[in-house]
Amino acid sequence: MPPPRAGQRQRPKPADDYAFLNLPDDANFEPLFLAYIAGVSAFGLLPRTPLEIPGGGRRLDRIFDLLRGCRYSIHDLSLHEFR
Repeated sequence: MPPPRAGQRQRPKPADDYAFLNLPDDANFEPLFLAYIAGVSAFGLLPRTPLEIPGGGRRLDRIFDLLRGCRYSIHDLSLHEFR
């Protein structure tokens, strides 16, 4: 990989064992949230979620950085089904 140009951030190489989970942060969704974590872990992957990102700074940038560091991403957009 060539070195980054001035002003560019180096893009981290995705870890083969990381999976980004984009899941609803809702109390009603908690059982499925835990099921996703258990399922991803059963495949030998390490789940990463936006919940682990501390406050401060631009949240979207931090989510992008977390997502770029993962080889896989899983997105559950079904929150409306649980309300």
